[in-house]
Amino acid sequence: MSRELTQCQLIERSILKKYRKEIWKPFTYAIRRYQLIQPGDKIAVCISGGKDSMLMAKLMQLLQRFSDFPFEVRFLVMDPGYNEVNRRKIESNAALLEIPVTIFETNIFEVANNSEKSPCYLCARMRRGHLYSKAKELGCNKIALGHHFNDVIETTVLGMFFGSQLQAMLPKLHSTNFAGMELIRPLYCIHEEDILAWKQYNDLEFIQCACRFTENCTMCDNGGGGSKRQEVKTLLRRLKRDNPNIEKSIFNSIHAVSLDTMIGYKTHGELHSFLEGYDEKRPVEEQESEETPRNIGERSMSDYQDIDFQQAREILDREKDSVLLDVREEEEFITGHPIEAELLPLSTLSPATAAELIPSKDSPALVYCRSGIRSRQAAEKLVQMGYTRVYNLGSLVGWPYGMV
Repeated sequence: MSRELTQCQLIERSILKKYRKEIWKPFTYAIRRYQLIQPGDKIAVCISGGKDSMLMAKLMQLLQRFSDFPFEVRFLVMDPGYNEVNRRKIESNAALLEIPVTIFETNIFEVANNSEKSPCYLCARMRRGHLYSKAKELGCNKIALGHHFNDVIETTVLGMFFGSQLQAMLPKLHSTNFAGMELIRPLYCIHEEDILAWKQYNDLEFIQCACRFTENCTMCDNGGGGSKRQEVKTLLRRLKRDNPNIEKSIFNSIHAVSLDTMIGYKTHGELHSFLEGYDEKRPVEEQESEETPRNIGERSMSDYQDIDFQQAREILDREKDSVLLDVREEEEFITGHPIEAELLPLSTLSPATAAELIPSKDSPALVYCRSGIRSRQAAEKLVQMGYTRVYNLGSLVGWPYGMV
């Protein structure tokens, strides 16, 4: 007789099952790619009460539960002067999600609201400072903030259009005022639309904006207002209608900046020009290669390739569209599998079921089973279906990177 799951367990299941591809996988991908967490870290997960920080808290809690290396988390809620409704909403959501929060109070809203110039800027800086201070007091060496993929894109565009600079939001950075402290952004690769979908699927309600200036929109989801960020959101939505990949292109571009083609750039606060050492530099090829960066150095695969666990880990860490496929049956899958694995039994493998899990015919598809027999058969089938980058791990026995 199956036991009835609690609401919190259902919410956790939605992250690990229904929204695995949209939320859990990009989350773990960012943790690995940007090396956000190291063994022995003590991380203060900062919760504002909105959908992003609440989801981040639950993801960090799940990651700690399943991680194959030890780290600690503390869940911090800083009350900058919330009204009673917002304070209760944060506390009730934390209880619902079974997140043990530590709440501490400040007078940030009062100070910021009495400021004649840039109250929002002052509020943000004061919040960050208080969070760092409390985290350090608790013995933490990192704070985690809930900025997501769209925040990264919007910040980049804001800098170009309104700040006259090409500047990105980093996935992690060292604190300039608190020695030994770092800031990490675990939601860096998660799209806001997927966070909203997860929220709506679970019928959750979070505070939107608790600022005294905008308390009338505390439970809405569209932000409102006429800010420059809202203008950029509107612009990106319009551009996305003509180019659905516009956000992905911007995201990829900040990972591949070519300084050789920049007129000027700044590093460590110092501005540099392309004229520095110009005559001593080798000519830069102006003719573009017909090969894209993705294809350079990669061979065209007409067959699958056998790989080991370390090679599999490198592919999964390097390529966001890679997928790890467990081709055993469901009853075997539930006894234990890698954290990022997707179930695709050999018995149900078809062009339709493969297309549901593998983003494209050129996406890396890594397959495994119990002994290696079914994974080889699955690899051969995928190649026959036209998948060009199929990798066979063989047996799962000995997988060293975390199981659930």
